[in-house]
Amino acid sequence: MQGIMRRLFASFAVNHADWHTVVKCTAELDCLMSLANYSSTAAATTCRPEFFTLDSGSQKPFLEMVSGSHPCLLRSFSGDDITPNDLRLGAVPGWKEQPTDGFKPGITSLLIT
Repeated sequence: MQGIMRRLFASFAVNHADWHTVVKCTAELDCLMSLANYSSTAAATTCRPEFFTLDSGSQKPFLEMVSGSHPCLLRSFSGDDITPNDLRLGAVPGWKEQPTDGFKPGITSLLIT
């Protein structure tokens, strides 16, 4: 039995690159199917992100969400129980509000759970 398993794993290792591609494609397909399933059964209005091409060096990446709510909260509570939040990270075009405490933005991170 040990010899059979050793040969099986050796055969698998020889084709590692092919299996890696299969796993990556399967993971991407799983993600897309989950998003499609959620969007067809969403309890509230959802939106699509807008992606912008940044000018060469003159514009910095940003993330802006207006009246955003976590999808898991939408399924757990009725719409009246949730307070939507605005979020701005990075240099959002047209957003004039700047920090007044002397803070200089550097690397920004966001954890969405």
